Amino acid sequence: MCSSDLPTVMKILRSSLGFRGAIMSDDLGDASAVQSIPPATRAISFLTAGGDMITSQSLAPALTMAGAVLAKATSSASFRAVVDAAAQRVLAAKQASGLLSC
Repeated sequence: MCSSDLPTVMKILRSSLGFRGAIMSDDLGDASAVQSIPPATRAISFLTAGGDMITSQSLAPALTMAGAVLAKATSSASFRAVVDAAAQRVLAAKQASGLLSC
């Protein structure tokens, strides 16, 4: 699956199937399937499409992705709401699994 399929997959999961849980990416850092897309774009596109948790197998692209998400969330209230909703789904999944102590 390529990253351009993300909006369709997320729409199926969230709308058609009614999935309300957290959606985690495969490696968005070093995977050959995403190398033609800048790391910042990968991260923002994944979250905008409805994903919740981004994984990266290496530090350099992870830092770039984190910086891009933070910068966009700082400058865009609508994107900040997307990030907040993603964080809430991840925390809810952790709580449901007994991984939150507070």
